Amino acid sequence: MEKKFQLQTKRLEILDLETGQFSPTLSFPKESKFKTGEKSFLNVNYKTGLAQYSDSIYVVFRNEPRIYAYHRSMLDIPAKIYQIPFDEFVEKAPKDGDNFGPYEMKDIYVGSLNQIQPLSKNQFLINYARGVTDSEYDQITTKAGNDNSKIFPELSKINRYGWVLFDGKSLSKLIENSTEIGNLGKFISKDEIWFTPNYSEFEKDYVVLYKTRLVSK
Repeated sequence: MEKKFQLQTKRLEILDLETGQFSPTLSFPKESKFKTGEKSFLNVNYKTGLAQYSDSIYVVFRNEPRIYAYHRSMLDIPAKIYQIPFDEFVEKAPKDGDNFGPYEMKDIYVGSLNQIQPLSKNQFLINYARGVTDSEYDQITTKAGNDNSKIFPELSKINRYGWVLFDGKSLSKLIENSTEIGNLGKFISKDEIWFTPNYSEFEKDYVVLYKTRLVSK
């Protein structure tokens, strides 16, 4: 995408139910690496995730280890910014041209914030992936050639992913869970979290929901 787009894009629209009018809002905050007119990022890497708790809206961009907290009445400036202290989170460098241009599969294997669930004002359940560096990707694909059956298992070994708890300052270890557990469907409380199945592990022709809860070990 063009660098101009990164400066001008709005990531959210507000719908007035009385008039039916949409109003674009929420630019990249000035603290975000994506708020730049100097280099072009791959658009999938600033895919926007939203979550809400009380009067706050939380915003994340896929390849940036931060949570931006906004008051619902003020979406121009973040009220608070949380830096997530991952041990490893692969942030890929942007391209230097006016457009990102053609991309390779290696450009997709970045550190990613896939989903956040606020548990309170300063506590979050985060699903993330560590990502794979260009060097790691090149080593694996060179060794495996064009055999995808060898490439993807090796990438999965490096690209650590899962759920962690974040208290606004520190992170838990990866939360252990059954291989049957897939995507978070609905969060009610720490004692009632509903997940869909992991369809890559279990072939099912019907829908199952797993009720789980967070426990400390």
